[in-house]
Amino acid sequence: MQKGTSSWIVQAMGNRLVAIVLIMVAVIPLIASPANAIAGGVSATVYEVFGAMLLFTLLWRSRWTVTRKSVTAFLSTGANLPVLIFTGLAISSLIVSPHKAYSLQEALRLVCGVMLYFVTAYHFSRSEYLQKLLDMLIFVGITASMVGFAQFGMAEEHSAVSLFGDHQVFGSFLMILMPVLAAASLTEVSLNRKLLAQVATILVFTALLLALSRSAWIGAGCGVLSLSCLAFVGARQRSSLTDTRHEWGSALMLLIVASGFFLMISPQTESIFNRFSSLSRLGTDSTWQGRQPAWQGAIKMIKNKPMTGYGIGLYPYFQHTFTGLGRSLDTENGAPSFSETAHNLYLQTAAEMGIPGALLLITIVGSFLFCGGMRLRLIEPGLRRSLLIGSMGSIVAYAVDGLSSPSWQLGNTVMFFWLILGLGTSCFRPLPKRHEEMPAALHTPMMLRPAAAMGALVLLTAIPFAYAVAPLGGYISLDHVNITPLIAKIPGGSPQAYVMTATYHNSSGPDTNANVTLDPSTVFKATIATPATAMQSGPNGSVIQTAFRKSASATITGQYTFENVTMTSETSVLTARP
Repeated sequence: MQKGTSSWIVQAMGNRLVAIVLIMVAVIPLIASPANAIAGGVSATVYEVFGAMLLFTLLWRSRWTVTRKSVTAFLSTGANLPVLIFTGLAISSLIVSPHKAYSLQEALRLVCGVMLYFVTAYHFSRSEYLQKLLDMLIFVGITASMVGFAQFGMAEEHSAVSLFGDHQVFGSFLMILMPVLAAASLTEVSLNRKLLAQVATILVFTALLLALSRSAWIGAGCGVLSLSCLAFVGARQRSSLTDTRHEWGSALMLLIVASGFFLMISPQTESIFNRFSSLSRLGTDSTWQGRQPAWQGAIKMIKNKPMTGYGIGLYPYFQHTFTGLGRSLDTENGAPSFSETAHNLYLQTAAEMGIPGALLLITIVGSFLFCGGMRLRLIEPGLRRSLLIGSMGSIVAYAVDGLSSPSWQLGNTVMFFWLILGLGTSCFRPLPKRHEEMPAALHTPMMLRPAAAMGALVLLTAIPFAYAVAPLGGYISLDHVNITPLIAKIPGGSPQAYVMTATYHNSSGPDTNANVTLDPSTVFKATIATPATAMQSGPNGSVIQTAFRKSASATITGQYTFENVTMTSETSVLTARP
């Protein structure tokens, strides 16, 4: 066993790009997730550091053969062309962005995902590398699910969140893994690996139920349904259905075992069924109603700037004006939470990058599914066919979940979209002859090596500037408000400006403070205690001024409303003297 493990590691380390991707898959969801207040934006930072490593290694080690034929083949493969155009649009949006800190963070997340996509699509073509990536996905699925079970059993939370800090993020992560694992559990040739894949599928299925994320349930259902349809069509094309009856029998047995395992470990099945039943009454569901203002606000933003949007990553910055939800963010207020997202990937993309950006995102998904479906008819049964079917099911699940989930604004979930998109592309991409005998280490022209070092350095330099505004996940709630200064003594007739600060509690990150003096929902009021006059001016009446050469004591009350919760602070007393 030790020898087999050592051989696995040696083979994986034979290609540096493959090794980096495998480490990313293991590290980011299990170590760098925003599970507590200490983690903060670590998840995004670790993801982007790995992105810089990928960029450096990609330019340093890869061989580039630029001919008309190779360029044409590259641009016509899968989603390559829309991915490149989408990336170019994102960089252009960053250049003209009025708030570059937020835009830089989002652009870094996108660029790292795109690099992960191309590395997976073009450096995992060898069967042993595809196998190792599947092994890592099985390991991550099992580990994350087991941590989720332990957390659910020990904590008082009503849903499983594992290390992800929010049940929606955990649900989306499990959802996008499940079709790939399910496909491997039914078709894998190696008995040991098939058994592990079946165990992983059962655990992921059960943990997904315990996550109580309805959008992830629907996405997973659509993904598994599409996987089943693809497998059914493929079975009819290859042979009679009776030749694959063992696969359908295994699928049925897998579902029965998963359901039994869920019923065995969870005494709270009633909450699961109640959550399911709420899908039939969405019109009165509080969560559904809470998303309506966010969707309507995003549509207003799209109507205002339909072609250019407000800038990549800037929906959290501008949304408060259009939705009345969340905070009116600026670069001093820290990272946005789920309260500042549109809860719809397509609407938020259109609000930030215009309708062309949303159409390109849809085109990426559509072109991958189209090319995968066309190629599926030509691929013989085996590892590549299974992974392609599973990848297509996962991308369908992603496309459905994105309609109402905020999870895809975080790097530790969206990286799996790009990873699986690249995995599927690698499976259907036409391979050159004798590809399996190609050496793992290929060299670039020397002129690209300085570019590799410079590109990685620029990317690493940009990461600290974006760290403070990296999305944290989870929802925020108003904790308390304060007015400063507490006691002010000023000459009569002199103005005194007061500042309202709100402290928000983040369910999966550190509490944050924000200056809400300028917020439209903030109101100041001065109550005069002695026979004198006082004037209010400035934003929301925050500047107090007594009559000239008049003494007066006034209690200053500040009121702030957030998400229909109103809090006041009355600790500031103004004393004016001649």
